[in-house]
Amino acid sequence: MTPPHAPKPENGDVEEQTRALFRSIALERQGYYDSSPGGPHRLSVWQRRIRRIVLGILDDRLRREPAVLRLLDAGCGRGDFTLELAARYERLEEIVGYDFSAELIALARLAAAGQPRVRFAVGGLDALPFEPSHVDVTVCVNVLHHVPHERLAAALSELARVTRRTLLVEIKNAQSPYFRLHSHRVEGVAIFPVTVEHMRAALRPHGFALVKRRGIFGVEWLSPLVVLHFEREK
Repeated sequence: MTPPHAPKPENGDVEEQTRALFRSIALERQGYYDSSPGGPHRLSVWQRRIRRIVLGILDDRLRREPAVLRLLDAGCGRGDFTLELAARYERLEEIVGYDFSAELIALARLAAAGQPRVRFAVGGLDALPFEPSHVDVTVCVNVLHHVPHERLAAALSELARVTRRTLLVEIKNAQSPYFRLHSHRVEGVAIFPVTVEHMRAALRPHGFALVKRRGIFGVEWLSPLVVLHFEREK
């Protein structure tokens, strides 16, 4: 099943192009994905909004289920949000940040020095180094749009496999006019928007149901970024 509005393939290996982009982000921008080369190191307004939405969902989720003890930040980048989650939710016993960029993980490990509850690992989403249901909650933001559509099912299968209960993912919304009309590239690297319904259909066979959807704009179809809250069905 291919999401609508898929970008046309370009020459070159998408994964290698993306790795090169994130290598430069780590080395030249201190890992700040949304900052411009040579500009101030800061998050975009959109990403700050996404993080607030995720934190609001987690605040409610952790109040309702005190047994949540392990959290995975899949695609953690420089680890700043991973560390924010660790500081906010002190009762979590283990917080794992995971990213395919060794350069970004090196920055994350430096920032997390002396914090035994937090650890970081390097690898791809299609082969997560965890046992089934190892974590109670997985957060995956600002990540999936870098996964080509033909690899998305494998990545979602792995996220579902290692997550016991709650899966929070952010997508670039293919139904938004922004991605319907705008070039599907970031700094020359292809990105892959998807629809909410595609995500729902992809995770349903793994036992996850969509329980909440929040865009950065009030009208979802206008919103270029959407957070999806999935729960494993009992």
